[in-house]
Amino acid sequence: MGGRLGNTVRLWSQEYRIHRQWLWPKLLFTVTADGRTVLRVRERFRGNGGARVFDTHSDAALDPVVTLALLLLEGRPHRMGLGRGGSTPP
Repeated sequence: MGGRLGNTVRLWSQEYRIHRQWLWPKLLFTVTADGRTVLRVRERFRGNGGARVFDTHSDAALDPVVTLALLLLEGRPHRMGLGRGGSTPP
């Protein structure tokens, strides 16, 4: 399915680069592919009960499954892993 090395993610033979704003208190990042921005994500709300709300803006050609995978990889990296069926995240 894919793999990750640093800020480069490979999903279904397409390579994406994640650019995260580390000094921002909430999740804020963009994703580029082939030199153009294909996804922008900004966390708008983080409730005490664990609810998190994200504003996303994506390229119309970006597959929704890829969008979700990239969001989960960056938003919950301790829970999300890349691999083939049967593998479980750490």
